[in-house]
Amino acid sequence: MSSPDNSIKKITRRLRILYSELEATNCLAKIIILMERHSHLARQKSTQTWSEKDIVLITYSDQVRHPSLTPLQALNRFLVDNGLSSLINTIHLLPFYPFSSDDGFSVVDYRAVDPAVGTWSDVEAVHENFTLMFDIVLNHISQRSDWFQKFCRGDPEYHDFFIEVRRSRVYDQISNQNLIHFSQCFVLHASTEIGMF
Repeated sequence: MSSPDNSIKKITRRLRILYSELEATNCLAKIIILMERHSHLARQKSTQTWSEKDIVLITYSDQVRHPSLTPLQALNRFLVDNGLSSLINTIHLLPFYPFSSDDGFSVVDYRAVDPAVGTWSDVEAVHENFTLMFDIVLNHISQRSDWFQKFCRGDPEYHDFFIEVRRSRVYDQISNQNLIHFSQCFVLHASTEIGMF
C-alpha cells in the first residue's frame, strides 16, 4: 500500500502530463482539499469483499420485457422467479439514465431513471434481492444535458464541469487523426468556439 505522500507524487506527475504547471498546481490543490474532506471514508474498512464465489450479471436495464411491467420490474421478476437470486448476487446495470444517443451512454440526466425502463423505486426493488453496481459514465454526457447547456451559457456553477479544448489546440496537438472525428464544436456564451470530445 502506498503512503499518502507517494500518492500525491503520483497524482502530481500525472497532472503535469495533462496540464500546464499552473493548471496542475491548481488542480492538485483542489484534489488535496477533497482528499482531506473525505479522508474518513478512506479509513473505513469494507466488510464486503469479492471472491471467486461472486457472480455478477452485467446487463442493460431493458433486456427483459413483460407487457404489464417496466423492464426493470421484468428483470427483477425474471431473476427472482427463476431462482437466479440464489446464484447471482450482484447486478451491474449499464447506463439506465435518460439519454439522447449512443445506447444510453449520451446521458441527459444522471439523477434520473429513463422512464422507458422504470423508476428509482424499480431500481430499489432490484436492490432488495441483489447488490447493485451502476455505470455512471461521467465522460459521456449529452449535449442536451442541463449541465452542458448551463456550461455553454456561462453559468459559473458549471464552469468546471467540462474541459474546454480550443479548436486550434485540438488540431495541433492530437496526433491520432481518428480522434478528431469524435470532436464536436460548440459556441459558448462569449461567442468562443471550442471543441469537445
